[in-house]
Amino acid sequence: MSIPPRTEDFVVSLTPFNMIKITNNDLSALSTDKIQALDFNATWCVPCKALKPKLEAIEKDFVNIEFADVDVDENEELCKKFNIRNVPCLVLIDGEKQERIVGAINKQSILSAIEQLNK
Repeated sequence: MSIPPRTEDFVVSLTPFNMIKITNNDLSALSTDKIQALDFNATWCVPCKALKPKLEAIEKDFVNIEFADVDVDENEELCKKFNIRNVPCLVLIDGEKQERIVGAINKQSILSAIEQLNK
């Protein structure tokens, strides 16, 4: 009988739809020409999992938004930089402007935050 490997020995980069998986606290893979939507989440967080389909629906309507999956347990420095205290937390960035939504996030809240960035 063999012992299965520990899951932390593997890096999984699969994400829902076209999300970019952020690793090593590095946001350099994101385009600065688009609104950046940073989805701070955790694998153990049920509300975080419920947010993914809402983000996917929004992604289809907004080509100017790039979505990133940021696991808080794997990106502690980014959590400090963005002052993440609770998950899920969606941080939308457009240049110097930022909008933040925390907790049980509905689609309308996300659309409102996007609208605020575009003002």
